[in-house]
Amino acid sequence: MKALSTQQKNFLYQNLVHGKARLFAKPLYDLLIGGILWANRAVDLLSPKDKADISELTIIIKTFERPYAVRRLVASIKRRYPSAQIMVVDDSQQPQPIDGVENLNLPYDVGISAGRNAALDQTDTPYFLLLDDDFVFSRRQNLGLLLKQMQQHPEIDILGGRYIDLPFYIMHN
Repeated sequence: MKALSTQQKNFLYQNLVHGKARLFAKPLYDLLIGGILWANRAVDLLSPKDKADISELTIIIKTFERPYAVRRLVASIKRRYPSAQIMVVDDSQQPQPIDGVENLNLPYDVGISAGRNAALDQTDTPYFLLLDDDFVFSRRQNLGLLLKQMQQHPEIDILGGRYIDLPFYIMHN
């Protein structure tokens, strides 16, 4: 059976989750996606940690008023890369520091650009990985490969990755 296209998935999502069939379809859709995510998380927990040397990389996370999201991301990174250098930049009204990472608290609501620039000013590694606070790492992240590509090809200034967009469960490159 051929996989559904992005357009087909969007159509199904719009019609089943937001359309007339939502009373019975949305709970089924949520259950299906929840099951897929649970299964992936179970495999992630059993997967070995990545032993790549990523000491030349700082992971920067900008957050605002979403402590649950940034804690989930940091925990997922630490599961895969326990020694990763992580900097959390928070311009929330009441920033909540996270143990085991560098916390950079900024004035309330300075914005994403000011936050990211402040983090870059504090970063002393040659490479950085910029993340949104609602990302989650899985066993598929390979920071060692990312860093190796950057080191072997100094003409490269930026690398992108692949992510899965929920609730559509659509993979983007």
